[in-house]
Formats: sequence, structure tokens, C-alpha cells
Amino acid sequence: MQYYMDLQVSSSIYSLFKTSLSDLSGCGKSSIPSFLAKKFGYNLLQSNIASLMKGSIGGTEEELVKLFQKAKKQSPCFLVLDELTSIFRKDEHSENSGDSSAERTIFSTLLSCFDDVNSWNLYNSTHKGSEDHSRERNIIVIGITREPWLLPSRLMSYGRFQRSIFVDILSDTGRENFLREEICSMTPRGGNEELLMELVKLTDGFSGVDLQYLMKKLANCLQKAEKNGNHNQLEKNMIEMTRGRTPSISKSMREKFKTWKR
Repeated sequence: MQYYMDLQVSSSIYSLFKTSLSDLSGCGKSSIPSFLAKKFGYNLLQSNIASLMKGSIGGTEEELVKLFQKAKKQSPCFLVLDELTSIFRKDEHSENSGDSSAERTIFSTLLSCFDDVNSWNLYNSTHKGSEDHSRERNIIVIGITREPWLLPSRLMSYGRFQRSIFVDILSDTGRENFLREEICSMTPRGGNEELLMELVKLTDGFSGVDLQYLMKKLANCLQKAEKNGNHNQLEKNMIEMTRGRTPSISKSMREKFKTWKR
């Protein structure tokens, strides 16, 4: 599936040194780093922060340091920290649960790792050879979260995650572009504008995942129509099936993100 994200990617790699991505679930934030790595010719190192959280004291800090060192070895590299807010949640099964000093130690280690990245990138920019380019050795850190309001302000500052991008649900235009391509490839007559605009209206509030699931259902509907040789009711059935679907993202969650963005 191709996501039609309402997001413009800067052509300058320097504007992406440290960026946090947040979205409403299913809007495609996790696919952006892969696109960026291909666009700029960088390696891609992805890690789910939750998998780094260890029950033993000092275990999480050690895993964080190893991860950043691995990114250094793979530079030029996009280092993606998924589920970033896992660091700031307490686990009742962990020895660190409820221990604010342990949480502060993990956070301090993460900040120290960012300082290391700053030093590495600065060194690369000041010790490049005549045929070398500093951007070819950079480490670009991207954090991903669905709960950006949990991130400490010290982390969302210059030298850390100094840029924040919110990946919203598709706009009317975005859904129209996506549905036009999908519907035209699915229906026998390539669809029509009336059907398309009705589907755009009915899918207001749908995430990329919602649209993907809907397309699978509509494809099944088309297969049944072809099997039965009955295409007369196909478009009507497609509209009724779409009308029966509801967005997976609640209005309250969307409002919460809007409030956070302000």
C-alpha cells in the first residue's frame, strides 16, 4: 500500500539531525524513516525502545549505549527509536518500577548518547578529507511515539529532539488521491467521480490503516461480483460497505493531539 502522507520532506539532510515523529495510530509514521533512508542513501537502524528495557538495574542503560555505538559503526545512518515513551513508563514487573532514581539514570544515559552523536557528527564535519563529505558519516536520530506529551521538555530541545513532526490523518485531498488510484484499479469501469467523492466523504477521519483494511474488503466485494457476474450493484455495495465502517481513531484522541499541537 502506498500512503499519501500530507508531509513535505526537506531536501536538506541537515534539517533532520534529530527529529521526533508522532501520530494518531495507523497514520504511517513508522514508514517515514525507511523512505528517508532510501532518499538520502543512508543505512537504517531501527529499534523498539520497549525491547531495550531490562528488569535489572543498569541493563537498559547498557543496551542504549550499545545501540548508539552500533549506529556509529553503521554511519551514515538513520537511528530510529520506536515507542520512545517506553523509557518514561513504569513497569510493575521491573526492579526499576517506581524507582525515580533509576528512571533518571536511564534518561541521563539517553541524553549522554545524544551528546555522543553531537560529538561524532561534529568530528566528521571538521575532519573530512578532500573527497569526503561530512553528511556521508552523519547519524540522524528519529524518535517515534504516539504519546508525545509524555516526553520531557529536556529531551525536546536543541541538541536532542530539536524538531517535532506530527503525522496527521489524511486530508480530503490525500484520501481522494489514494482512493482514486485504488478504486480505478479495482472497478471494471475504473470507477466514477460520483462514487469517488462519496467514498472520500464517508472515509473522513480514517487513518492509513483504516483505508488499507477498507480496500481489502472492497476488493473481496469486487471478487464476489465478478464470480456472480453481477456488476450492477457493485458501486452501491461499495458505498454501503464503506458506510458501515467507522474510524479506528476516536474523536477524543484526535482532540487530544490537536490540543498538544497547540
